[in-house]
Amino acid sequence: MIERMRRFVLVLALMWVWAAPPALGADLKVGAANGIKAPFERIIRNYMESTGAKVSVTYDVSGNLARQASMGAELDLLILSEPNWGKFVESKGVMVKDRVLAYSPMVMWSPVDPPLTVKDLKERKIKLAIPDPETAAYGRSAREYLKREGLWDEMLASRRLAIGGGPQRALAVAMAGGADAAIANLSSAMEVGRGRWVQIPGEGNEFVIYVPKGVKEDAVRLVRYLIGPEARRILEASGFTVR
Repeated sequence: MIERMRRFVLVLALMWVWAAPPALGADLKVGAANGIKAPFERIIRNYMESTGAKVSVTYDVSGNLARQASMGAELDLLILSEPNWGKFVESKGVMVKDRVLAYSPMVMWSPVDPPLTVKDLKERKIKLAIPDPETAAYGRSAREYLKREGLWDEMLASRRLAIGGGPQRALAVAMAGGADAAIANLSSAMEVGRGRWVQIPGEGNEFVIYVPKGVKEDAVRLVRYLIGPEARRILEASGFTVR
């Protein structure tokens, strides 16, 4: 009787092993620049639902993410939109460039219709919210653009610039009335759901994937998904250009 029970338990155990799904790898940790947050959340949610994988994402400005990576933060994937901070993580030997994921143009958003333009910045002395030029890609791009237009020094001196954070913060400041307009990337402006924007010709940034040396196979699978047709559809619907 005892021997029969042992055999029965063994058969059940073998049946459980054969029927069990394959074990998932460890959770993936990703750092992503703020400007890609809205579509990236949808992409990651779809990826986890379709594969059973677990992915945790930290969103921040590129400079903060790069500093965290250089100080030993465990990241399996890093998506930056500021090329100088990309060079920084490569120089520290913690990450290497994998590929360009997508491009997002720079826009000036305002809550009025028709939207405010650079001409209004020059003639009407309005206040502008921009991301931090030292840590955020679209802050650096905004500063360079305003300098070329001969506006940066005057706007800074007359306190017509609200500076800080990433694109979402700049938009939030303008929506709350702390500025008349905001500089952001197109995807972030589209997510606001109100207001209007004008695209600033020739201005924008690439969102680039960086991986650690000795990248995990699970991270490689995620990268394949990010450059696949489903992710591409979501990115393009959010105003990104996928090349």
